[in-house]
Amino acid sequence: MAHIQKIKRKRGIAHQVFYNVDGIRKTKYFSISIPYREVKKFAKEIEYQSNHKQTNLILNKVTLEEFLQIYAQRRASEVDPWREILSIKGLIKHLGQDHLIQAIDHHVIHQYRDCILSNRLANLVNDDFVEIQRIRRGVNKELCFLRVVFRWAYKNDLISLSIFDKVSMLKTSKPIPDILTKEEDRAYYQAVKMLDDRILRIAYWILKYAGVRRSELIELRWKDLDVDKGYIKLSKTKNMDEEIIPMHPKLNRVLRWIKRGEPDELVIPYKRDRITRHFRKALEYANLGYKKSPVHILRHSLGARIIEHDLSDKGERMAQEILRHKTKAMTKYYTKVTKENLKSKLSDINF
Repeated sequence: MAHIQKIKRKRGIAHQVFYNVDGIRKTKYFSISIPYREVKKFAKEIEYQSNHKQTNLILNKVTLEEFLQIYAQRRASEVDPWREILSIKGLIKHLGQDHLIQAIDHHVIHQYRDCILSNRLANLVNDDFVEIQRIRRGVNKELCFLRVVFRWAYKNDLISLSIFDKVSMLKTSKPIPDILTKEEDRAYYQAVKMLDDRILRIAYWILKYAGVRRSELIELRWKDLDVDKGYIKLSKTKNMDEEIIPMHPKLNRVLRWIKRGEPDELVIPYKRDRITRHFRKALEYANLGYKKSPVHILRHSLGARIIEHDLSDKGERMAQEILRHKTKAMTKYYTKVTKENLKSKLSDINF
């Protein structure tokens, strides 16, 4: 929808029209010499073209292959849609590229869900409960990415129903998050040093002491690391918000010691997959290859350390603030790995 904004000038009123073309925000300025009726006419024409384009997409029917191109093109200006694109490709492999997106309903998604589950379970050597639950959670993750895609399609009038309102996820258990003990953490860092990459060492320090996510790490610029005030500015978080988090004194000392780049330079100029690949290699060097999530494990470990330091509600609240969880329930997830501290406190009780 086009939006007209009035702009007061000394000699009269100018106008500016805001509108979207294929998901890209655009503006057009009209000086005071142009009558308002012309501005309104332009705005109506933009709206007509947009609505006509959406109507044609629905009337002509869109195949999954066509939808993949539409989604990739229009979403690229908003977010990095690489993971959602993979989920669409998986659905295309299952249904075929000529399958109409308008013909997909919750029954089709359920069939796709059950097909993925059966294919993955077929590769299991034995019926291990933990592994089965891991596979079921993986299937749910695929459905979550598809849910993002289909909600976007519904919002943009490419489909007439929000089909995921009726989609049921698989029931699964919640796993205990992997963390590193202090000894494992030291071995992990020594393995990172063996990679002989200064950038990876900086990434390790920031991940360990700030608990940032991988997507947030690769967006950091040197100007975001304020060592004088002791804060880190996250300009693009998971929730698309700006955040400021405190900097741990040890991280502050490290950042003061290393050579900094230009203010607008990226601190970690690597792609997310490259970071994961190198950190996975470091885990294997440290004989910790059985650990999951080589990057996110440092965030888990930080949350567990905070809660171990203080098992009261204050500790949970601090962990929630540092890790920027939306709800307290997400932070309580980390209490599952604080059993050693709880064990020592239980031993002190005189029955």
